[in-house]
Amino acid sequence: DLSPQKDQEYFCDGMTEEIITDLSHVNELQVISRSSAMTFRGSPKTVRDIAKDLNVRYVMEGSVRKAGNDLRITAQLIDATNDAHVWAEKYSGNLDDVFDIQERVSRSIVDALKIKLSSGEIEKISERLIDNVQAYDYYLRAKRDIFECTPDALKRALRDLEAALSVLGENVLLNQGLAEVHLHNYEYGFKSDEETLQKAEEYTRKVIRLKPKSAEGYYLLGRIERFRGSVIKAIGYFRSALATDPNHS
Repeated sequence: DLSPQKDQEYFCDGMTEEIITDLSHVNELQVISRSSAMTFRGSPKTVRDIAKDLNVRYVMEGSVRKAGNDLRITAQLIDATNDAHVWAEKYSGNLDDVFDIQERVSRSIVDALKIKLSSGEIEKISERLIDNVQAYDYYLRAKRDIFECTPDALKRALRDLEAALSVLGENVLLNQGLAEVHLHNYEYGFKSDEETLQKAEEYTRKVIRLKPKSAEGYYLLGRIERFRGSVIKAIGYFRSALATDPNHS
């Protein structure tokens, strides 16, 4: 985060996660998960050392500078075997351009690695489940708080996701986020009752109604059934999630 106020870390994290999600849809790539990548935030380790720790060849790094509505993003792909730049680019625009920039970054990396995309992979990278900047900002703030996972953070996440719904209307990602909030409340003992699981299931059913055969929907149902003690059902849902998206974490 190179923003003047140093208050856009959640926005950087959100862009990171979106690009990871895009690239994970490319079958020829093995992409390290967000949680593993984020352990190196602020690390003094070299790119070569990080790549060795993660058992990867390429490392992507970048920065965001956001001031008001203006946005400047840099991104570079490094071959850790020789510490050489494979690709680097700067993007300037405003917040309305953020979705286009994310897609361009993902496509540029694929092109730099000389990977030919299938029509399905192209469709996945082009897909944008939130296309409203205000709702997207609410969503990114909520994701940050979901990962923080304290009672206060989950309350903020709930508030921001509901605000995003009021702006955007019914949406797969926002309902996924609301289901996650209730499941985190249950799993970490903040609200461990059946009503909390019922709320999580209510939002998960909305996800599946909006996006049938959703890997994330199956995953959420699996968590719900696991917490209810229905292990066999949970395994069935997790298998369905992996059948739909083999790269699901």
